Amino acid sequence: GKDYRDVVLVRDFYDSLTSGYLYHKAGHECWLTPDGKKEKEGFNGYHNFDEYILHFLPHEPPKKDRNMCRYMADEEEAVGMRVYMDFIFHNGYQDLLRMWRYQQIPSQRHKIIFVCYSDLTRPGKDLELVEKSLDHFYPNKTAPEVYKKKVLARPPSKRAMNYSGGHATTKDTAVRDRLHALIHQLDKEHFNGMVEWAASLFPSCHGKSSPGSSTA
Repeated sequence: GKDYRDVVLVRDFYDSLTSGYLYHKAGHECWLTPDGKKEKEGFNGYHNFDEYILHFLPHEPPKKDRNMCRYMADEEEAVGMRVYMDFIFHNGYQDLLRMWRYQQIPSQRHKIIFVCYSDLTRPGKDLELVEKSLDHFYPNKTAPEVYKKKVLARPPSKRAMNYSGGHATTKDTAVRDRLHALIHQLDKEHFNGMVEWAASLFPSCHGKSSPGSSTA
């Protein structure tokens, strides 16, 4: 059969949770774009927030007729972030953890590689290490050629993904630091260190946030 390989992009969980919370709180994937068109459904279109609140979080403020974005915007940060963390970890992050468990099987280890998002956003040594890792990961070095043509051929400013498009949230360090601290607090008080444990599975991808940490 074919030799399938998976490249899995991993972002610092604290950055990811912060950006995701701010992204949906701002109304993305819930309402209309500025030109009046329905936004493309992303994560919010594949997972039922309504059902999750109703069946798994009955102790939280009721959703009523609010969508996910309105819920995040209405509730105070501690409540909104707590609900968002619960929802994301039991829906979005399970696939990542499943891939990690799969990689622990000796016979499958060579088929999965985890790449840190932060390493792709910094041209230089980190990006060079990613290139070398991919060179060794793919058989016959076929896929890296596509990667080099499409990604590495870009100017450094573009390649660094200094992104300010549809998923951008904020580069305000005060806001992000406050939310990071809140995530740490909620993780200890409500999730028994679930975030910290999951982050420990990918140690090289945490503790070195990408510049501006601006995307979800």
